[in-house]
Amino acid sequence: MEYLWQIPLILVVGAFAGFLNVVAGGGSLLTLPFLIFLGLPAVMANGTNRIAIFIQNASGITGFRRKGVSDFRYGALLAAPAVVGALIGASIAIDMNEVLFKWVLAGIMVGVSINGFDLVRTNAIKILVVFFYTVITLVIFIKSENVNWFLGLTLAVGNASGAWFGSQWAVDKGEKWIKVVLVVTVLAFAVRLVWQSFG
Repeated sequence: MEYLWQIPLILVVGAFAGFLNVVAGGGSLLTLPFLIFLGLPAVMANGTNRIAIFIQNASGITGFRRKGVSDFRYGALLAAPAVVGALIGASIAIDMNEVLFKWVLAGIMVGVSINGFDLVRTNAIKILVVFFYTVITLVIFIKSENVNWFLGLTLAVGNASGAWFGSQWAVDKGEKWIKVVLVVTVLAFAVRLVWQSFG
């Protein structure tokens, strides 16, 4: 197997990304460059990453439900515009899905915060919305044959583990610690963007 010796590293990167995605978001900023580093073309890296995100969010949703933090009906309602956005974006171009989704997700997060939800419940709803959206995008990438199943499923094991731990940690530690992770994550992304602007 071409990637056999890299499996432990894939699992570690996936676990960290899964934890980050459930608690704050942005784990794909780790996994996408990593998959490209392993030799995948950018589009295939994006498609392969969708497998991990799909399974990761299923794990995170289950973890939150186990801790009693779940609002499936509300999350499904909010997922509707994300799914519509994915379908519209797919009809134009695959790479537009992500941009469109970020706008939809931003609107959803604002709407959720207006409703006075704490960050634990907000994250639980967020991963439910992402789960629904990912179903659509994953099908698109599979149909266009832009998925590496071995890497995707291996990464998914790591992501799912991290997501499960992240959901338990988020509920146990509460909003205060989630805010800490969010601030650190946002600062890290800001530094990365500034660094790229000088690249």
